[in-house]
Amino acid sequence: MRIFSVNGSPRGRAGNTDVMVRAFLEGARRAGAETQSAYLADVKIGHCRACHSCWSEPGGCVLEDDMAGILSRMAGADLIVLATPVQLGNVSGMLKVFVDRLTVTGSPHAPKGEGGGRKPAEFVLVSSCGYPDKRSFDVVTHWVRMLAAMMGTRVAAEVLAAQGKLLAAPEGGRTERVTEFLEAVARAGAEVASGGKVADSTAAVLERGPA
Repeated sequence: MRIFSVNGSPRGRAGNTDVMVRAFLEGARRAGAETQSAYLADVKIGHCRACHSCWSEPGGCVLEDDMAGILSRMAGADLIVLATPVQLGNVSGMLKVFVDRLTVTGSPHAPKGEGGGRKPAEFVLVSSCGYPDKRSFDVVTHWVRMLAAMMGTRVAAEVLAAQGKLLAAPEGGRTERVTEFLEAVARAGAEVASGGKVADSTAAVLERGPA
């Protein structure tokens, strides 16, 4: 299995969200998956112009930025991890801009592996928020499910952490609850990579969260 992670946190590798992403991918690699990652904070991706030139003419998007390189790396992935903090009740602006640019993958001119007849990759949502109320994720989870439906695929797993700042503690300073949660995130990665879904026992620990 090939897994491609797209981290939409403005804090990139320093963010709370990436703690979960790293755990998930580590578990997936233990199960034999090949993983790659893109950090949107480190690249330049412009807003989609909704011109649909990518649909009407060969040659891809008219914008010359880092999106084509990311799509090339993502091509052929079986699973795409979409990672984002909750910002004002929604996904980050960076992730939304990236997803808007996926319009090109629906083009009849899209190369095979970018939407040209290949079974679409499934999604995993990884998200953190600062508030304790898990209702903060309502819009984010609805959004990713709608996205999956529009792209003819499904959400294989959702990994959500309220009070995400607790994840930032160094490994030796983590509470038992945080350690248990991150171990469950890693198990989820292994389970999705090997069987396509998260085991009920693992899902129960994820549901409890890190706090």
